[in-house]
Amino acid sequence: MNVSIWLSNEGRAYFVQNSPSLSTQRRASVNSTSNGSHSKSITPSILTFEKPIHWTGVCFHDNKNGRATCVSINSKFSLVAVGTEKGSIYVYSAQNYASTPSLSHILVLTSWSSQIAHHDNAVESLEWTSDGYAIAVGFKNRGLAVWSVYGGLLCASSEMDDVFSGDKLKDTYVHGISTLFWGPGNHQLFVLSGEKPTKFFTIPFAKSALTSYLHSDNAKRGLLQTDDRILLYNNGGDYQENNTTIDPAAVAWTHIQYPALYITDHWPIRYASISSDGKFIAIAGKRGFAHYNAISNRWKLFGNQQQEQSFLIRGGMIRLYSRESNLDNAYILHTESISNIPAYMTLCGNFLLLYTSENVLNVYNICLNQIHSIDNVISANIILLVDGKLIMLCPKALNHNPISSPLNQFDMHILHQKAEYYWIGKKSIDNLITSLWVADGKGLMTFTNILLGRDFDYTSYSQESIDSEPSTPTTPGFLLPNMNVDVGKPFSLGYRISHEDMAIGDIDECTKWTTSDFDKLDHLSIYIPLDFYPLSIFLDKGIIVGIEQNISYRDSLGFVLFKMSPKMHLFLHHLLRYLLQHDLERDAVVFARAYEKFVYFGHALEILLHTVLEEEAGQDLGDVIKFLDQFPHALDVIVSCARKTEVALWDHLFSAVGKPKDLFEVCKVNARERIIC
Repeated sequence: MNVSIWLSNEGRAYFVQNSPSLSTQRRASVNSTSNGSHSKSITPSILTFEKPIHWTGVCFHDNKNGRATCVSINSKFSLVAVGTEKGSIYVYSAQNYASTPSLSHILVLTSWSSQIAHHDNAVESLEWTSDGYAIAVGFKNRGLAVWSVYGGLLCASSEMDDVFSGDKLKDTYVHGISTLFWGPGNHQLFVLSGEKPTKFFTIPFAKSALTSYLHSDNAKRGLLQTDDRILLYNNGGDYQENNTTIDPAAVAWTHIQYPALYITDHWPIRYASISSDGKFIAIAGKRGFAHYNAISNRWKLFGNQQQEQSFLIRGGMIRLYSRESNLDNAYILHTESISNIPAYMTLCGNFLLLYTSENVLNVYNICLNQIHSIDNVISANIILLVDGKLIMLCPKALNHNPISSPLNQFDMHILHQKAEYYWIGKKSIDNLITSLWVADGKGLMTFTNILLGRDFDYTSYSQESIDSEPSTPTTPGFLLPNMNVDVGKPFSLGYRISHEDMAIGDIDECTKWTTSDFDKLDHLSIYIPLDFYPLSIFLDKGIIVGIEQNISYRDSLGFVLFKMSPKMHLFLHHLLRYLLQHDLERDAVVFARAYEKFVYFGHALEILLHTVLEEEAGQDLGDVIKFLDQFPHALDVIVSCARKTEVALWDHLFSAVGKPKDLFEVCKVNARERIIC
């Protein structure tokens, strides 16, 4: 498809093609839905080819939104970014080449003052990464900014505008950029400063391995790639105690340098993937591949350089190698030719799933070092990310007539319109059996217990699933009466869910926590806004892990310093609030019990109460207080929340939990002197 973007002297942007057939379709589309846009058909006055070329264009960005100064095309996500003289970047969706591109979202730096002149904010240059996951923007007088594809601000030099001054400043690009572009592998951003004398700068970047290979294990381990090494997030459960997993300062990154013998000939690294247990990493550059053992801290390379040079990791054939053997064609366990170009490949247990560009799903069974193709797949739900749309394909119910109802018929459901990547939770946390997490640049959208069905047997799943989390300590309030155990008095405020409703043996059977109605996904999904970019979700910890870019400047040095800082966010209160809003109190208690062992559990409950109190002022707090009172943290949570809440909300809070004097007496009876103080 020959597509280009033309900018006029008036600051308009045109979507232009030279395909005669699509030109006819476009004219019909524009004429039938005329909305005042400009359409032109141009024939070159001087023909330099054997056949005349007819260009057809339609105006999709008018100068009323700001005169267009530059443009960049994102072919992977079918987006077009238009920079304007006002400093805003308008991103348009061009998924249908026969129609006018539509506005997707706007990128703007909110830190800029409205008093700054428009010409000072003008966008001078912008460039998408080759994988389409990020865009770098250079401003005429304001340095640079980098956003994710759907609007997550990754870094911006404008936050330090008041500091960048004086004659000692050597990184002059922060005062203006004339041109910028990404280097091979998207690990470096090359910048040409706008100030005289012109200087050339290289800014290093780390990117997520998900941008080259979208796989759940890469998201689970927070795998990052740089120019010369891999950064591996140290899982809190592996290296730290429970009480430090919420502390970003305790996070450490493991630096694994690429083998010099490999990157000398095959730089840049195009793909990287990590095993589910985090012990093995594979990388692929221009040719061949290499893999790393995190236990022995050693790389394994091809001994024969000609064999390494003989193939490219791209698709066309599946090769099965053993980790224990040397990398040599003599030790290949199995090869499988592929007729279509592969688009995505993943493992699901012992099955290898291969989705091709011809919309064909190939399923292979891996057993005893062999790969066997499976012709008939009776039932499989397929999730695909295409042009930013997260799509789930669900097999249709089979008809009695197999001829009229073939096995490959699917119902298509769009889960999200602007997805950057997604992650599937493979572990069950008590009554949270399945979860799907979707990053859209501004936060995470979560679908919980999706496609379980009304007759799903939670008990049998928890017993049979090899990825299930181990059972966690039981809250004393839920021990059965006939166990003859002194559990104290966990229900300090007098609320409780009766034992008849919450018998241990019936917990899994009585759950109603499911997401099965695709027509109500907006209502059944949980959105978690974030002020940083997420890299991984630790289901068993209740934590979202990500990074943010910090910029600092030392006048004595004259250099701008970039620092990548880890960030963490508790997601427990988001899920608990969702359950309480949907009258799923028992499910909320069962789910919360899985995290009661962590020292920050009380803090999560405090955030829940504080959020509901401030965002739902005037609403009944009875359900939240009833939920909190199932745990011995209730009094601590209420007192701590009251101390941090505005006095104007105290009446509403104490109308639900009781008078302060009565709470004082409860603390005395339960010997909670620390709360009284």
